[in-house]
Amino acid sequence: MNIKRTILILLFAIVAFAGGSSIFGGEASAQILPELSESEIEMIRNIVQVELTGKEPGTEIPWNYSETGNSGVVILRGISVMEGMDCRDVTHILMMAGEADRRNYNLTTCLQSDGTWINFY
Repeated sequence: MNIKRTILILLFAIVAFAGGSSIFGGEASAQILPELSESEIEMIRNIVQVELTGKEPGTEIPWNYSETGNSGVVILRGISVMEGMDCRDVTHILMMAGEADRRNYNLTTCLQSDGTWINFY
């Protein structure tokens, strides 16, 4: 097993062990984005899994959820293949209602052979 795969498996195990819930595509820690509603999470998942398909790195897709006032931008940083999985390196910039500071999260989201998505932090 190569070192990159070992590190990714360990990171995923840590996140899964933390009692995660689904965030952007697969199992992930709910502690990362606890303020987002399930509808917002689903909107972001759709951007990563569907709307970024076939797009070039550098593509930015904004979102806005009027019910909470939260908004953000999903930026495709890169595309890769890791252990046979098609992966997307994505930056999520979140602007939470009532907060001046932006929150940035970098994730690699990969499509597994069974059709499910998995996140690596």
